[in-house]
This record gives sequence, C-alpha cells and structure tokens, in this order.
Amino acid sequence: MQVQYSTPDFRLFVNHGSVVDFCYPTNQGRSAIVNSANIFCLGGGGVDGAINDAGGESLWVDRASLPVIRHHSDPDKHVRCMTGNAVITGPNTYGRLAIPFVIHAVGPNYSSTKYANREERADVKLANAYKASMALAESYGVESIAFSLLSMGKYRGENRSKHTLLKIAMRTIFECKYEGLKEIHMCGYSQDEFLALVEIAYEAGLPRAEY
Repeated sequence: MQVQYSTPDFRLFVNHGSVVDFCYPTNQGRSAIVNSANIFCLGGGGVDGAINDAGGESLWVDRASLPVIRHHSDPDKHVRCMTGNAVITGPNTYGRLAIPFVIHAVGPNYSSTKYANREERADVKLANAYKASMALAESYGVESIAFSLLSMGKYRGENRSKHTLLKIAMRTIFECKYEGLKEIHMCGYSQDEFLALVEIAYEAGLPRAEY
C-alpha cells in the first residue's frame, strides 16, 4: 500500500512494507535506502537483519570495511557509527537489493538508561541521524531515498509514542531537502507505523497527489 503526496520540491511516498523492496527504476544508480543500524554496523535484528540478508556478502564486506571509530577486543563490537550519525556503503551491487547505496543511520535507544527521563536529548539524536542521512544522500547525488524508521520497535521505549518519533522524522527530512532530490519514501513496516505516517502528513496539510 502506498500514498503519494505533492510537495513543491519532491514527491513524498508513504509506504506500507519493507524498505528492502524499494526500487527506483527511473535512475537506479541514484537511489539509496536508509537502514536502521546499530553502532557496530555489522547487522542486527529487525530491518537491519533483513537488509543484511538481502544485501548478501557484498554488503557485509562493505559494512565490515567501514572505518572503525572505537576499537574493542571483540571485532564484532568495533564502533563504526555513533548514535545520531550515519555512514554509507556503496556504490556496489548488493544481492537482492535494487539500490547501489545503503545509508546506515543510528537512532537512539529510548529504552536505554542513558536516556532515562531525558527524552528530549534522545529526540535531538534522532533528528541528527535523519539529518546525517540526508546529508550523505545529497553528497552522493541521490535522487530517490527510502527510509526505514529509526528508533522504532524495542528502541522506542515507553515514554515516546510512534506519532512523536515519526513526526520528528518527517519534519527533519523536509528541513533537509536539497537540489536534485526527486523522491522520498518513508516505509512503515507495520500497519500502525503506516497509518501514523499518513496521519502526520494529513496534520501537516500535505495534499495527496492525483493519479
């Protein structure tokens, strides 16, 4: 299921489904997906695991080759991206993924004691992760970008609603539009996420596109 909205600068699509299925046949070489990654950038559960599986060995090799920011005695726990930031792999051919670039963004874990009673601090980190993703997309000339939703699932915790986090996401993405951007896809994997995105677009007064 998909809803398209008209904006003066780009087309916005709210999708119900997995970002793994995203494709941009108009100019495949200028497309990217945003992965909801952890700080180690080697793969995790949920959408991260699904992207890793779909991307195959080439994606895993590229992820393992990302610069290490902080070393650990366990190579699987080398930090490659800090919370509130993003890194990129590609261009490359990634298994079943129909895109050459994967942006790995790390949103905050709202359920962590690090952010206990400090949700506003986590909100800033979340917005920064979306900003960093858009900055990378711009620097690599990406025309169409599909976002998985950051800090959702178990990372959302109990003190922030889906609506609050997705409103931060949509607002930040719109603030970071750039020349050459043609499409943004926001992919709600669950029905609740999809409906929340549609509601936020309605609240923002975005007109649905006529087909």
